[in-house]
Amino acid sequence: MTRELRLLSYAKINLGLEVLGKRPDGYHEVTTVMQSVGLHDVLTISEAPDLTITGNPKEVPVQDNLILSAARALRQASGTNAGAHFRLEKSIPVAAGIGGGSSNAAFALMGLNVLWKTGLTIDELTPLAALLGSDVPFFLTGGTAIAKGRGDVISVLPAAPSHHVVLAMPAESLATAEVYADLTREQYSNGSATMSVAEGFARGQLLHSNLTNSLQAPAVRLRPSIGEITEQLRRYGASASIVSGSGSACFGLFHDRSEAERTRSHMAGSGYWAATCRFVPAWAGELPSESAIADRD
Repeated sequence: MTRELRLLSYAKINLGLEVLGKRPDGYHEVTTVMQSVGLHDVLTISEAPDLTITGNPKEVPVQDNLILSAARALRQASGTNAGAHFRLEKSIPVAAGIGGGSSNAAFALMGLNVLWKTGLTIDELTPLAALLGSDVPFFLTGGTAIAKGRGDVISVLPAAPSHHVVLAMPAESLATAEVYADLTREQYSNGSATMSVAEGFARGQLLHSNLTNSLQAPAVRLRPSIGEITEQLRRYGASASIVSGSGSACFGLFHDRSEAERTRSHMAGSGYWAATCRFVPAWAGELPSESAIADRD
């Protein structure tokens, strides 16, 4: 019998993202509010003698794969030499700015922590997550959080008022480095708009007018279709619409499910990848446990 764990690896959107300036270490200082959403990959982790991965598409990259990097990092931190096989069923598009790879890495850390019985806490997993990527620590808790520094200093916020989300993106992807390279000093800000969004959650409010993303202007310059998508989402009734992360995925917020579904259909009919989902609350305290492990032949 082989022990196996099946996890839903959720995406995220940025409800605000402001770049404050360039750091001495070469990264950019940011203030961003992140929100987990229901679009997800499925990550199945099973016992195996070595570290291997398969999935859809079948050619899952092995070099620089964040899931395997997460496994190696946990091996080193815990002193175990255990192996695992990962099966990844992708629904989150790659290079979209909605955290698919970062989420996969975080859920690999949490799942292996249970499967390998390494017994690390979230606080102990966080430094490993930060080494893997700026967004990875957020996915150890999910829900609504503000991130500062290079995006890896996470503070959990009160839950944002729930919304329906329409995600849409063009066929052309965007590299994060490409977008930051096109960012100008005029697009730096002090983070106040994003902070006001974060402060609104304590009052049960999501201030749509303050949703902003410093990376939207360079993303639109590089991929004009991104601007067309945000405009279409607003035209179909989104209360707010901006690019997520460095793109190329954009999102629109809706209060009404049927309106969101109609908008998704319109966006797909315009030739864009599109999906609907909802905000997902924090999963801290509901991490994978031994009871979630199944045995299979």
